[in-house]
Amino acid sequence: MKCNDIFIVPIVVVAAMLTACASSPNTVAADSTEKADDEMVCVREKQTGSHIPRKVCRSAAQIEQEREAARDTAARAQQESSIQQSGTVGN
Repeated sequence: MKCNDIFIVPIVVVAAMLTACASSPNTVAADSTEKADDEMVCVREKQTGSHIPRKVCRSAAQIEQEREAARDTAARAQQESSIQQSGTVGN
């Protein structure tokens, strides 16, 4: 395995995990209702490695902030991956 491949694998795994978290039906249901920024939204989320859902409460502003951070992280990982792959193709 090349040195560049060692860095690409964790990036792809993190991007896949963030994508899976972003498509959670609980999150979509909570986000579909229009709430004031300071109003709390509670949802039951299954934690990775557990079958028992946990109640998590966040403000609408926090939910939006987390969604944007996840998008930014996934986009950055995808850009870094494509840059590293394009750099190794010519070698």
